[in-house]
Amino acid sequence: RKLRSALKDIGEAVRYTFSEPLMLGLLLLMALPAMFVMPFVAGLMPVLAAEVFKVGPTGLGALFSAMGAGALLGNLTVAAVGTSVGMGRMLAITSVSTVVFMALLGFNQIFGFGIVIILVLSASFTGLLTLINAAIQVAVKDEMRGRIGGLMMVVWGISPLGFLLSGLLAEYLGVSRAILIATAALAVFRLAIYFRFKVIRHF
Repeated sequence: RKLRSALKDIGEAVRYTFSEPLMLGLLLLMALPAMFVMPFVAGLMPVLAAEVFKVGPTGLGALFSAMGAGALLGNLTVAAVGTSVGMGRMLAITSVSTVVFMALLGFNQIFGFGIVIILVLSASFTGLLTLINAAIQVAVKDEMRGRIGGLMMVVWGISPLGFLLSGLLAEYLGVSRAILIATAALAVFRLAIYFRFKVIRHF
């Protein structure tokens, strides 16, 4: 009975998601950083440090520190701004900022600029994930909140595919080109989601 009940609950969560354009759009937006940002930034950071910036362990540590500081900065900024700007507008701003700074990371060859780029990039996509999470919690029905929370974890679980893809592209095309390809895919899919799910822009 417990297994049958669990499967029924999962089915209800999936049906609910596909019946609510806002919920489906937000979950799709959450999938993009899991597939194209974390694997191509954090996953390829050691390769960036060694092959692009030509720095050793200390430089790699500085890059990861910049990522951590950026994540803190992004969440503090979202908390400070709150709803004064509008959640839909904040989602758009952080989405565009993530794409722009990922592209800059792909083109950049200078270590000092790389630290600044990663700091802002991390702030952007961490803030974006926080906003998506908050938007889902605000929009979801009370009785569906736990099940949708489970689906969020399932969506984030696609990241191993992104890490596999990032490794393959970096191996055969080089790390910078791999990041630029991921940036292009991120931009295309984000535009498609924003045009398909207009409700996100006005949320």
